Amino acid sequence: MRDASARGHLGASIKEFAHIGVHGFNTFSKDNQASVQQQPDANVNIFGADVRLTMKQFGHLYAGFSHLDATTVSSLGGVVRYLDTMNGPDSMRNYLGTNSNRTGKLTTIGAQYDFSLASALLGPEKFSGNAPDLRAGAFFMMTMADTTDNAGAPPDNRYGICNDTCRKFGGEIAYKPLSFLTVAARGDQVDQNTNNGRESFTILTPRLIFSSDWNSQDQIVVQYSRYFYGSEVGVRSPGYDPRDLTYSRADENAVSIHATMWW
Repeated sequence: MRDASARGHLGASIKEFAHIGVHGFNTFSKDNQASVQQQPDANVNIFGADVRLTMKQFGHLYAGFSHLDATTVSSLGGVVRYLDTMNGPDSMRNYLGTNSNRTGKLTTIGAQYDFSLASALLGPEKFSGNAPDLRAGAFFMMTMADTTDNAGAPPDNRYGICNDTCRKFGGEIAYKPLSFLTVAARGDQVDQNTNNGRESFTILTPRLIFSSDWNSQDQIVVQYSRYFYGSEVGVRSPGYDPRDLTYSRADENAVSIHATMWW
């Protein structure tokens, strides 16, 4: 089995205000020694566009759109990862469903807005970041799936699978009073099926962020997350076999500590 891909990108900028991008991606998997009945060839086309607006003291806005068109995706390897899927079978497992005949379309839209109070108060002067600041952000993302046999999926196949319309939205507020400390709180609302609220859940996450300086490129995050689940939310057992339909109840409390550096 051979996987191959081709991609193209086109971008434009309007001064320092707007950055626009258009993207195209094609990948396929083919085995000349296998019959169509044994192992059909896979083909995936992805098209997308995004825009980023830098509005000085009024914050930053990002919006994006993508469309995936997949054909017999079960034989596709890990050459492309769409929405954090590992390969073709994982796309079926998380979005298209096992009754999709391995073929379907996904359309995704998303946006995020970030705002800094210090930048707003100092505008149009640029805020250096070397002082206390209050930051806030809001985000939204929705994926719509179109498959050949969406309605025929069995009830168990609904858990953790977006084979209809799923969305996520929320926001975060963070206050940095000291050069080494940020206090933040975040809320996430996840709707695995917008037509059934019992498949939704909410996450509330307070956290402490430690850094070496005001504008340092390192941080240690200590956070606690509380999950509020709908009655039909479950967790799939480990593994990437799309036929595995064994589920358990999800944990409601999670504590994590992680460190990050970037440059």
